Amino acid sequence: FKFLKILQIKDNEFIPSMILFLHSFFLVMVVITSKTLRDTLFLTRYDNGFLPIMYILTALIMWAGVPLIQKFFKGTIIQHNISLHTSFLFGTVLFIFLDTGIFIPVMYLWVEIMTTIMGMKFWEVATNTFNSRQGKRLFGVVTSGGSISGVITGMSISNLVTFGTNILIVITSLGIIICMFLIYSLKNHLCVNEKGFQPFVKANKFSFSNLEPYLRHILIVVVLIAALSTFIDYQFKIDIGNQFNSEAGMIKFFGYFYTVTGILSIVLQLFFSGRILSFFGISAGIQSYPLMIIITSISFIFFIPFFTISLFKGVDQILKPTMLGTTMELLWLPVSKKKKKLIKPFFNSTIKPLVQALAAFTIIIFSTFNFYSYTIYSIIILISIILLVVISKTKIFYYEAVNNSIDTRQLDVNELDFDFSLPSVQQTIKSQLRAKDKFSLHFTIDLIKNQPVDPWLCELVDLTKIDDDDLQFILISNFGFSEKLFSTAKLHLISESNRKSSPVAIKYLSKRENIDYERFDKLASNSNEIVKFASRVILIKRNDDREELINIQNQ
Repeated sequence: FKFLKILQIKDNEFIPSMILFLHSFFLVMVVITSKTLRDTLFLTRYDNGFLPIMYILTALIMWAGVPLIQKFFKGTIIQHNISLHTSFLFGTVLFIFLDTGIFIPVMYLWVEIMTTIMGMKFWEVATNTFNSRQGKRLFGVVTSGGSISGVITGMSISNLVTFGTNILIVITSLGIIICMFLIYSLKNHLCVNEKGFQPFVKANKFSFSNLEPYLRHILIVVVLIAALSTFIDYQFKIDIGNQFNSEAGMIKFFGYFYTVTGILSIVLQLFFSGRILSFFGISAGIQSYPLMIIITSISFIFFIPFFTISLFKGVDQILKPTMLGTTMELLWLPVSKKKKKLIKPFFNSTIKPLVQALAAFTIIIFSTFNFYSYTIYSIIILISIILLVVISKTKIFYYEAVNNSIDTRQLDVNELDFDFSLPSVQQTIKSQLRAKDKFSLHFTIDLIKNQPVDPWLCELVDLTKIDDDDLQFILISNFGFSEKLFSTAKLHLISESNRKSSPVAIKYLSKRENIDYERFDKLASNSNEIVKFASRVILIKRNDDREELINIQNQ
């Protein structure tokens, strides 16, 4: 039970948390084993020159095919997932027998579709198992299962392939079966058991001209990251194909690669990610990606290109699902729910595949004119530099967006996922507490009511000096527990002021020590009925007169 407290898991959350933890574990196992086999077979049994074509076909399928696939399977969330996973299982098993010729590129596309949708389904089930507040506490624990799986699966691959490459298809199939069983096990833990699956809704009305500056900035970041990741992935696969002649050797390399990147991901999540974001702010979460690419490019001077591209891919593998992924989610926080529901899926399901396809076309053009791999390396470094420059302005756009969201009350307190320890967030809250707009001020106070008062104590003290009944009532209702903000003497004065906040002041005085009971004697005959009864309750509790207390409660 102490262990559960450390992980912030409540008793009724233990079972669904562990199920999702295992789901994350086996999902990552499926991803690693299937993609390792897919890439190995394609690079050893098929013409590498078709690799850019695969990127284009993948992009087209992700753009048009995935929404259609999701609409085809109907029913409840559980039924929808079972149907999908059953299809994935039978489709995957077929490749035990169909692993030559044209079936190699078919496998390439199949694995991409399967792993992408399984990842989407995992988060669909997770967000329907826990609400937003639970998710903030538990999703870190849940996804750690995937990080552990990355290490264990990577270490196991080199031993598994001694039984033949098809063993990876068997392992992938077993993983799909286990994921299906785990999803079914959550049927009694879902928040929306009776709701049918809500299919993906494609954004039909979208205009770039209507995008506000902050969303345009996010779009540029998304485009640059997608392009950078595509070029890195392509060059990594091409260099692996040139470096290894045997399937076994290539699979073993993938195993070592996933093991190392998995270990580094866990270390980053546990010891560095939170500290970097807290100290340097939200921009650092994104800047770390291009910055590490630029730093590792120095290895060109000392090592062969394959070592450098492996470092590039390592950075991509480690940072994208951890610090970069977390920061990109935070970037969307100031955007209203309505806009986010329309624009975010459009960016992810349309813009990203389009960028990947354009990157693939660029690679095809370079290949036509017989450009060497150094051209791709140069493009990777150039995009990293451009991305670094663009992200330098993220902080400014983010501040403005958060301020605008608070001003227009677009932030939903229940969905809030701010890290209030971030200097950037603290500064934004402080500026809003100095705002003259009454509604924005009340909203900001509501945002921080469950947070420690120390970061914005000076601003709150200044607010307590404003002669406004509504404001003082909100302040004392939310922060009356704080002796730094409301001393015992100050609470006594407020309780005697015969104002709206007087009964609340008495409530917090009852929890303080060394209060002046004689002052309650006077309040016990106050004209304000609530003040009178609250004061009498305090006096009676002091004398431990339970019979009198019952009489007052009956009144």
